[in-house]
Amino acid sequence: MAALGTGLPTLLDLAKRMGPDHKVEAGLVELLAQTNEMIQDIPVMEANDGSTHLTTLRTEMPAVYWATINAGTAFSKSTTAQIREGTGFLRSWSGVDATLAAMSNDVSGFRLSEAKAFIEAMNQEYQQTLIYGNAGAAATEFNGLAVRYNVLSGTAASVNVITAAGTEDSPSDLTSIWLVKWGQETIHGIHPKGLAAGLKHTDRGLQLIQSSTTLGAMEALDMYVDKFELHAGLALRDWRAAGRIANIDISDRLGATDSVLPALMRRLMASVYVPGRAAFYMNRTTAYLVAEETQRAVSAGGGITWETVDGRPVMKFQGIPVRMVDGILNTETAVA
Repeated sequence: MAALGTGLPTLLDLAKRMGPDHKVEAGLVELLAQTNEMIQDIPVMEANDGSTHLTTLRTEMPAVYWATINAGTAFSKSTTAQIREGTGFLRSWSGVDATLAAMSNDVSGFRLSEAKAFIEAMNQEYQQTLIYGNAGAAATEFNGLAVRYNVLSGTAASVNVITAAGTEDSPSDLTSIWLVKWGQETIHGIHPKGLAAGLKHTDRGLQLIQSSTTLGAMEALDMYVDKFELHAGLALRDWRAAGRIANIDISDRLGATDSVLPALMRRLMASVYVPGRAAFYMNRTTAYLVAEETQRAVSAGGGITWETVDGRPVMKFQGIPVRMVDGILNTETAVA
């Protein structure tokens, strides 16, 4: 029988998952798993125009005049503009040969071990797109944060882009810190109208799958099939609700003895001033640098505190939670 391709589990994959009791090992170590806490924070709303979301912004105030008695004043008006935000969807299929699953001695456990990897892959791709998605470069994606805050001057949003003055070496070791104030009127996730938010898993059960046709005879096999889907987008309704400290040079900051990042974070807080549920987002390398530099700057106010939330310590900077996002790269292109 012809093989379906390399995107399916094999006997070797099964052997690598079996424990000493000849069953699928329940404690499979997910070395590729990431911590992406932005996904836990983002509020999600249904798009208001099918698969897109339309936001109306006031762009100009009406003219007002000092008046005198017996003298008229001119009519005036405000002006508005509309922004349309798109959505995209992730989809993936998992197929496990029914015979291979039976050989595992635990059909459900083997399928679950594979499903966990799909869920984590969807998680990581969604987080990467929330930061770096660019519908102009990849039409099936939605626009993330970086494409909106990608210059130091020349746009309205560039006011909220602060540079840490790092330069793009080869290879690049630049990263960013983000501050976002989530809310219905500021920035939030979207999903297409009529479709559920979040990851959807559909167990398609045992299916007869055609693998190829040879001399008119269909070659087929029984497979357990799972479908994974995620419909999502990002609506930035108010550019003042987010900001970025860009061009943080990891190697330079690791070797530095001064304190720079806490001051830049305070400056970003002053720029991102609209109401909303605030959080800083950075990867674990940057979080270490912020903690170290805050310790050095404790005489100047520092600002790091720790609180226990749901049984685990949460770092806060001047009262704003600091969230870990492994999806924020240490290899960013310099923002100019």
